[in-house]
Amino acid sequence: FAGWQLKALAAQELVDKTTLAVFFGKFYFYAGILALLTQLLLTGRVLRRFGIGPALFILPVALMSGTLGVLIWGTLFAEAIMKGSDQVLRYSVDKSTVELLYLPVPSEIKVQVKSFIDTVIWRFGDGLSGLALLLFATILGWSPQQVSWINLVLILGWMSAAWVARIQYVATLQKSIREHRLDAERASAPVLDRSTAEIFSRQLTNADPKEILYALSLFEVSSVLPSLPPIQKLLQHTNPRVRSKAIGILSTARDKAAAPAVEKLLHDEDFTVRTEAMLFLAHHTQFDPLAHIQELESFPDFSMQAAIIAFLSRQGPSQAAQIMFRTMVADTGAAAQRTRIEAARLLGVLPDRFEVETRMLLNDPDAEVVRHTLVSIGKLQKADFIPSLVTLLENPKLAPAAEEALTHLGSVAVPKLSEYLTDPDISSTVRQKIAGLFVKIGNPASLRTLQENILEADTVLRFRIISALNKLHQNHPEIPVNEQMVENLLEAEILGHYRSYQILNALEPAFEDKDTLVQHMTKSMEQDLERIFRLLSLLIPHQDLHSAYFGLRSHNALMRDNALEFLDHILKPKIRTLLIPVLDSEVNQTERVRLANRTIGASLENEEEAVLTLLLSKDPWLKTCGVYAIGALRLKSLESNLEPYLEDDDSTLREAAREGKLHLQSAQS
Repeated sequence: FAGWQLKALAAQELVDKTTLAVFFGKFYFYAGILALLTQLLLTGRVLRRFGIGPALFILPVALMSGTLGVLIWGTLFAEAIMKGSDQVLRYSVDKSTVELLYLPVPSEIKVQVKSFIDTVIWRFGDGLSGLALLLFATILGWSPQQVSWINLVLILGWMSAAWVARIQYVATLQKSIREHRLDAERASAPVLDRSTAEIFSRQLTNADPKEILYALSLFEVSSVLPSLPPIQKLLQHTNPRVRSKAIGILSTARDKAAAPAVEKLLHDEDFTVRTEAMLFLAHHTQFDPLAHIQELESFPDFSMQAAIIAFLSRQGPSQAAQIMFRTMVADTGAAAQRTRIEAARLLGVLPDRFEVETRMLLNDPDAEVVRHTLVSIGKLQKADFIPSLVTLLENPKLAPAAEEALTHLGSVAVPKLSEYLTDPDISSTVRQKIAGLFVKIGNPASLRTLQENILEADTVLRFRIISALNKLHQNHPEIPVNEQMVENLLEAEILGHYRSYQILNALEPAFEDKDTLVQHMTKSMEQDLERIFRLLSLLIPHQDLHSAYFGLRSHNALMRDNALEFLDHILKPKIRTLLIPVLDSEVNQTERVRLANRTIGASLENEEEAVLTLLLSKDPWLKTCGVYAIGALRLKSLESNLEPYLEDDDSTLREAAREGKLHLQSAQS
């Protein structure tokens, strides 16, 4: 339409053919030159600065403005401006932007669709425009100025299509990177519950008991319980070990429906099976052991003791039960460990009247006894034991059971755990585990506690807090996040990441590519990025930032491009300007250092400045790098900075300081 309007108005004002030829020659010559300059100088910058969304609207907005000018003035000059904007922008900004819309489309679809659009849709549009011009300009006799009304209608449709395209483009990018992440996770992540379900479906009726025992053992180390009917069938299995283990799992699952079948096993030929059956019934039914008094010799002492204690305790406070239970707890005989383990297990189903005995079991020298005690404490919601449970978080063998017990305490534990989280006298390792516990407890009070501590100076602990807060916010989106605080922390994290590039640039030339310092620095920078993306997820919870992060780390170039393009569309301009350069693989380290110098407003001039910056860091990895660099680079001027770390509690930092001291001494000699 614009082309016809230009020709029609030129024919009206420039009657002479030679003049017309000169006009069109100059018009297309200068329009072509401007289009080339726009493509070379502006297109890339416009797309990087504004992204595809705004870029899709540049040409239709320009044509809208030009069309309004033609509608108002109806002059050749106004029409030349309109058609000129089309010639300049269509083959530079607009063409490049439209081509980018194909980026997230799978290649096998892209080839077919793009060729169909280029060869059929475009030509079909040309044909429709020719018919429309024939109707309005020839048959109805509309003037070039009046035809502008049709242009306005078509441009409004164009803008609507651009708006929809922009939304669908972002959605397709998100879908593409999410599917890539899910495919990779499905290929690499072990899924215990699915694997064991498959094992059960294939092996529960298998004649080989070893495979069944293996399948059952998976649930002993997992919090995921199997479907119970198949387990109940195993009570009839020919192998006594299978029967015994099946009773144990049904007891853990508190499956009272299995009680009749388990009761039949009280007369099982196998001693272990009879014992497990007795304990199951004592824990989960109104089983009266006195009714089986004649069969005492067929059960071990601890199982009969447990059954009698459970029976007496259910009748009300019982001094006899108290004495018998204390005897089990203090047992030091031949079967002492098994007796005390059963006492610890029994504790979880007894009324809460055994405070002293609980503390005795919690201080038992046998780790297995303590582990079962922790499980019982969680079941009984015994908040008085929270300090003891927190202390056990430092014990590698007992930490999982202590965490599980604290999780069972739930909201009761939150106030005390909040105090421990901010207590500098508590070890960083324990505080990190406490941050993870808030996710497992998963209530609004936990989320508020984490949010209050998001500015924690310890970078490792801060990462755990951000990670926990991120997961909890997904579960409780109704609780508002302090966006301003998160944004401030996000900017600080990005600036810290830029500072790492300055440090690496100052120190890397002095080390080999695979040197320990370079490896530690790289690992720390990866942790920076993960914290950054978790903070972004708090600010933009409705977007799949996890898939975007996964896509950026992919070895697939298309996925990286898709993820970067996705972020380019969803980030706020200020954050986008700061973050995109450190994510774009096309931006090399030298350019990032230059950006860091400009963004931070200061550069690191030499190795000593870089090392001092590392020593001031709260990140233990970076601090260790600084201590290591003093010795490795023989920085005699910084020797005094090693002294505070020679007896540091952190073994890695302490060893790095001592090694650095030795390097400096050897350099002197």
